[in-house]
Amino acid sequence: MMKNFSIAIVAMILLSFLSPVVAMQPKDDEVSVMTPVIIEFNDKVDKKLLENNGGKIKIEYKLRPAVAASLPPKAIENLRKNPNIKSIVNDIEIHTMEYGTSYFSDWGIKQIGADKVHNNGIKGETINVAILDTGADLDHSDLESNIAYSYDFSGDNDPDASDRDGHGTHVAGTIGALLNGNGIVGVAPDVNLYILKVFTDGGSGAYSDIEEALEWCRFTHNDDDQSNDIQIVSMSIGSEYADGDPHIEDCVNDLYNAGILLIGAAGNSGAADDNVIYPARYTNVMAVAATDISNNKASFSSTGPAVEISAPGVLIRSTYKNDRYTTKSGTSMATPHLAGTAALVMAANPGISNVEVRQILRDTADDRGEPGRDTSYGFGLVDAYEAAVPISSNQPPVAVNDEYSVNEDGILNVPGTGVLDNDSDADGDTLTAIIVSDVSSGILSLNTDGSFTYTPNSYFAGTDSFTYTANDGTADSNIATVTITVNPVN
Repeated sequence: MMKNFSIAIVAMILLSFLSPVVAMQPKDDEVSVMTPVIIEFNDKVDKKLLENNGGKIKIEYKLRPAVAASLPPKAIENLRKNPNIKSIVNDIEIHTMEYGTSYFSDWGIKQIGADKVHNNGIKGETINVAILDTGADLDHSDLESNIAYSYDFSGDNDPDASDRDGHGTHVAGTIGALLNGNGIVGVAPDVNLYILKVFTDGGSGAYSDIEEALEWCRFTHNDDDQSNDIQIVSMSIGSEYADGDPHIEDCVNDLYNAGILLIGAAGNSGAADDNVIYPARYTNVMAVAATDISNNKASFSSTGPAVEISAPGVLIRSTYKNDRYTTKSGTSMATPHLAGTAALVMAANPGISNVEVRQILRDTADDRGEPGRDTSYGFGLVDAYEAAVPISSNQPPVAVNDEYSVNEDGILNVPGTGVLDNDSDADGDTLTAIIVSDVSSGILSLNTDGSFTYTPNSYFAGTDSFTYTANDGTADSNIATVTITVNPVN
């Protein structure tokens, strides 16, 4: 069970091995000590080999020939020499990324402008978000009707993903608590929540369970029914003490390439250089740092070049186990703010890709800290109000260069649509002319309808020019140049 003001960790260590081994039954004293590992074979899983070495298989994966199992240390040492085995990864315990619990208020939703998005009628409807955590209070009055599916991957492998810790319920509420006038409201209150429990009731879990849950998310895309396709994965988990595992990274990449957006907690290791944790540190996971009510980086929030964006994560009030509410801090709390915002962006733009959503979240973030992307805030503080707007299908107009002539003692008067006469707009929108750069050897008066007058300076003969864009009410065209030849009179 998570305790207040605790920092949770997860670790995973990668090992490789090569040559053959003879299957030998371990001695009784060796069997008493079992080490959890993830074993990947080159081709097909050899269950008999593992059983003969005293192994107990926990999970057999579907995306790759691998299993999660427990074996005696001596057997693992022998199996490292087997040419049919590609690698062995220690299956180390995992924990959540909560920093502390206290009382405050549900300020985060308003801070990122999610409430204004709700007022525009965008609430995350039809979007499926998977939450890898401690489960959820499946009967919570602020969550129950939004929970589309639940499953326990933490060892029991059953549909009961009930949360006896409270962390997962808190994360779920920040993403998708109902807009019902009671309790709190989530960033995306109409979202479909997929509760994937990867922690035991004692608060521990393993990377093998995370991989199995991620694999399940990937397989939702393998049938004709798109209504249950996972679109976003929220992971408020991580490790301050482990390097990345290429096998987990392969799984993450497979999901991302399938169109799933993955979001993870950057970690609670403070301001030390480059301490963003895995899995958030992977390229295809958006690493989320935490900010406080003043939009400053939380003191506990990890930093480094992998930080992609920041979100409220200090004293966040949300749902809790046993149909209650509580306040927590941590990058665990920042992560669901971004996951919910991503759901709003997808709801506002049906069919949008995960790559496009990621770019929108970056482009619309409120820049904090150093200009541009930095190691504390990433691209800035997530802005749901700016991000969750329908992308216009409008095509910008096309402006064409023009040429005119006038005598040096004359006045050029171009009536009607003037410079806009040769310009076009694929959507048929009315165009207006906007000057970009003025003439240098005369006086210009350009009207918005494209008409203009030009009077050359006294005694000037030669070439003058100005530039403009055509605007269709939404977008500007390319910059076009109008060239005016002033002819000498003598």
